[in-house]
Amino acid sequence: MLKLLKRDLKLMFFSNFNKVVFLLFIPLLFIICKPCEQKWRYFIIVYTYTYTIFTEPFLYDISSPIVNSLPISRKEIVIYKYVSTFVYFLIAIVWTGVYLWIINVLGIADVDYFNLEMLRAVLPMILIVLSILYLVYFDFGSSVASSAYAVMFIVSFNRVMMLGSSGEKSLLGRLILSGDGKYISIMAIILYLLSLFMSMNLYKTKDI
Repeated sequence: MLKLLKRDLKLMFFSNFNKVVFLLFIPLLFIICKPCEQKWRYFIIVYTYTYTIFTEPFLYDISSPIVNSLPISRKEIVIYKYVSTFVYFLIAIVWTGVYLWIINVLGIADVDYFNLEMLRAVLPMILIVLSILYLVYFDFGSSVASSAYAVMFIVSFNRVMMLGSSGEKSLLGRLILSGDGKYISIMAIILYLLSLFMSMNLYKTKDI
């Protein structure tokens, strides 16, 4: 699994698309989302970076299945994919924190560079979105997964950007923060585990 992680990190760091997003997304967001509350801006940034980090390995695996390139069992592949989400999330938090801290230190803007409330809010949304994408990938294969990825990116990014402007006033915002985020967190964990077990069962008998 460490070999897979090293491969994914290389894909992430050497991707020109990732470099552009990681460098330019925050300045663009400050222009596009000027009226956004600081905390929801932080939410958008962490979500977008996590999804961006996830993108490169996911699309690479669609074109070149892991089981064909590395000596690793199908069960280990599935487990790795689901666990790697938390690695991507951690990298996104660190990069967001460093970037926004630099903006603060330089006096460019007064921004939140760490917001625990929003981290608790954004993680369930990431888990829900990726649980769907992983299940589609391991069940239906690359062609359907590519389409699902595109649709999910457009829909979820649109919802996230709307959160930035409406926050708790929106239905999604109220759902995310209801009960201090406990309800959606429980739902996300259950859905993610169900997706994991279904993917393991489906992928072990799948023809590649």
